[in-house]
Amino acid sequence: MSDRASSPPTRGFDARRGALETEFATQIADLAYAAQQESTTLTLYRDRLIPQSETAVESLLSAYTTGQTDFFALLDAERTLFALRTEAEAAAAR
Repeated sequence: MSDRASSPPTRGFDARRGALETEFATQIADLAYAAQQESTTLTLYRDRLIPQSETAVESLLSAYTTGQTDFFALLDAERTLFALRTEAEAAAAR
């Protein structure tokens, strides 16, 4: 009687199992990379972009109260800060 490990149905199952393992490993690697990218993006928002935007709003608010800039510049800075905070929250939720 022939060895079962070399029978065509067993080889087919082994090949399918190998293909599934490769597919799962690829999907896991893709998800890990995406998670790392999201983490990097969130760190950029929290550590750089939002603090810089907050500083710009504070500066423009001071300039506006002393008449050195117009309301629309202040409004644009506030809008930008709001957009950055919204994008950071969206990145955190993913």
